[in-house]
Amino acid sequence: MKTSKLAMIASILAIAVMSISVAPNANAKEKEVKKRNTAERVAHMSYDQATQNSGILIAMYEQIDDYILSHNWPYYTVRINYMGSKLYIQGTYQQWYEFFLEREMYMRTHQQ
Repeated sequence: MKTSKLAMIASILAIAVMSISVAPNANAKEKEVKKRNTAERVAHMSYDQATQNSGILIAMYEQIDDYILSHNWPYYTVRINYMGSKLYIQGTYQQWYEFFLEREMYMRTHQQ
């Protein structure tokens, strides 16, 4: 009986020591997974690709202002946030000019 009690106590102590030694490694792995999940996601796309997705198009309407056309450059790149990612969208002056005309109509029809 003494031997079985001693064996039980020894096994309980062994399990306790193992769980203490494993805990810091588990926390480190969890932190790395969280860090990986919160890493910045970046995508580059053309204006034509971006306007094919209605969700991205609505985000563009909401986040981009027409002040970018104050310079007469042949190409413009804008950044928007969409579903936790940063999207860099590149287009020509003419594409962005037409975009802002469409945006104006969209904003008028979707005012609350």
